[in-house]
Amino acid sequence: MLRKNTISTILAIVLVSLTTLPLPSTSFNLLQFPKQPRNIAASLPLVSSPTSLQASPINSSEGSSNKPNAKVDRRKKPQFRRKRNYQPPPAPPPPPDYFSKKPLSDFSTSKKWSAICKAAGITYPTKIQAIAWPSLLGDGTAPCVIGEQTGGGKTLAYLVPPLLNIEGKVEDNGVAKPSILVLAPTSELVNQVASVSKSLTGKGAGFWRTSVVSASGKDEKDGTVREQARELSKKGADVLVGTPGRVSQLLNAKPFCLSLENLKTIVLDEVDVLISDDTFGEQLNRIGVKVGEDARFVFVSATLPTTVIDLIEKEFGGRKVTKFLGPGLHRAPAAVKEYLVDVSVGDNRDPKMGFDKKADALMEALRRQKCERTLVFCNTVETCRKVENHLKRKDRKGDIYEVGAYHGAMNGASRTAALKKFSKKSHQTDQVLICTDRAARGVDFEGEKVDHVVVFDFPKDPAEYVRRVGRTGRAGRDGIVSVFAYGWQLPIARGVIGEKDGSKSTVDVFIDDDDDDDFKASKSGGGRKRINYIDEGKLWGDKE
Repeated sequence: MLRKNTISTILAIVLVSLTTLPLPSTSFNLLQFPKQPRNIAASLPLVSSPTSLQASPINSSEGSSNKPNAKVDRRKKPQFRRKRNYQPPPAPPPPPDYFSKKPLSDFSTSKKWSAICKAAGITYPTKIQAIAWPSLLGDGTAPCVIGEQTGGGKTLAYLVPPLLNIEGKVEDNGVAKPSILVLAPTSELVNQVASVSKSLTGKGAGFWRTSVVSASGKDEKDGTVREQARELSKKGADVLVGTPGRVSQLLNAKPFCLSLENLKTIVLDEVDVLISDDTFGEQLNRIGVKVGEDARFVFVSATLPTTVIDLIEKEFGGRKVTKFLGPGLHRAPAAVKEYLVDVSVGDNRDPKMGFDKKADALMEALRRQKCERTLVFCNTVETCRKVENHLKRKDRKGDIYEVGAYHGAMNGASRTAALKKFSKKSHQTDQVLICTDRAARGVDFEGEKVDHVVVFDFPKDPAEYVRRVGRTGRAGRDGIVSVFAYGWQLPIARGVIGEKDGSKSTVDVFIDDDDDDDFKASKSGGGRKRINYIDEGKLWGDKE
C-alpha cells in the first residue's frame, strides 16, 4: 500500500509540473489548422545560416547511458510496388507519329481481314505495316525486305497478309504441308512469332494450325526431332515456325513428316543473323532447295547493313528485291531517354577495378531509377554471373529487388522460367534480369513494358546496341536506358546518344555524387540520330 501511494504521489507531482511549463511560441494549435491540407514546405523558413533548422544535440546527462535508448535504423525500408488488388495505371498511348493515318479499310474490306486485325488489336497500322501491306496483300511473288526498329510492328507486318490466303485445313495424310514458314535464329523468337499466330486464329478470322519446331521445347522430350516429327504428322501445320536447324532435320526425317510443296510464303526473321552465320547458311540451303518457285521470300530485321541487302540481291540473281524500310530503322526509339555514365578508372587497367566501378554504377542506377522491370546487358556469360552474384550479395533477402539471369549457358527450361517470372503482369518487388544479347533479339516479354535497360558492357557491334536499347520503348512507349562507357567508348557513345539535329550529349558522372538527386539526362526525346555504322556493316572504331 505504501509503495502504491508513493508512486501516485510522484505521478501527481510530474503532471502538475508539466501543466505549469510555458508552451513554446512556435507550437501549432491543432484547432487552427485549415481543413484542406496546405503546402507545409512552402511555409518553412529558408536555410540562410548554419543555425537555422538545426537539430538539438543529445544531452549525455539525460538517461543512464550516453547512447539513445532506442536504436534507430536509418536505412530506407523497401517499398513494395504492388499492394493487394492494386491495378497499375494504363500505359500512355504511343506518340501520334508511331501509327500511320491510313484506316484499315484502305488495305482490305473483307470480313476476315477485319477479324484478324481486331484479334491483333490493330486500329491503325504502324508505319512499317502501312508501307509493307499493300505489296504483301497482292498476288505477286517478288522477294522483299522489311526493316524497322524493334517494337515497330514487323511481325504483324509480314504475318497478317499471308494469313488471309489460308482457306482451311489441307488434307495432309500424315505429312504437314504448311502455307507459311517462318525461320528465326533462336527458340525465343520462334516461340514469340508462334504465339502471335496462335492469338489471331478463330473469332471470325478463320482457323489455322500453328506448329513450333526448335531444339528447345518445354522439356527435353518436347525438344527431340522424333517427338516433333510425331506431332507434325499427327496435327499438321498451316503455319510452321522454327529454327533453320530443326526444320532442315524434319525435312529429312523418316518417316516423312514435312513437305514444302504447298508453301506460299517463307519468312526469314532476323535475316542479318541467319545469312551471316555459316552454320545457318548451310541449313538454309538445305531448306531452299525444297521451296517451290512460286513461294514468296520475305526478309525481316531491325538491322539491315547494305552488305546483307547485297547478299540477298545476289542470291536472287539480279532479280528485283523490294525494300520496305521504316522511319525508325537503325535508330533508338524516340520516346526513350538515354543516360550516359562514365565508368573510366583512369590509367589503371585492373579488370577487377573496372568491374567494381561498373558495379557501383549499376547499384546507383537501380537506386535512382526505381523501375518495375530492368534488363542488364552484358557481353559474356561470365560477366552475367558476376553481376548476378554481386546484386544478390547486396540484397540477400530479395526485399529490394529480385534478380534473375538469362543467357546461353542456361538450359531452355531455366531460361523460359526466368523470362516468365520477369514478364509477369505485376510484381511486389522490382525485377532485374541479367542477360546477354540472347534477350536482345525477338523477346517481347509477353507484351509487358520493360522500364529500364542498363548497357553494363558496351557492345562491340553497333547493331547490338540498337537491339539492346530497343528492348524498352517498344510500340511507342517510353523507357530509360543507362549506358556505361569508358575510354575510347565515350566519344562513340556521345555520338550515338543525340537528337536528329546532330546535338551531342554530355557525359553524366554521378557515382560519387549522392547529394544530387536530379540524375541529369542526356539529350533525349524526339527523333534519334541514325547510326550509319550499321548501314555500312561496320564495327565501332571503323571509319564511317
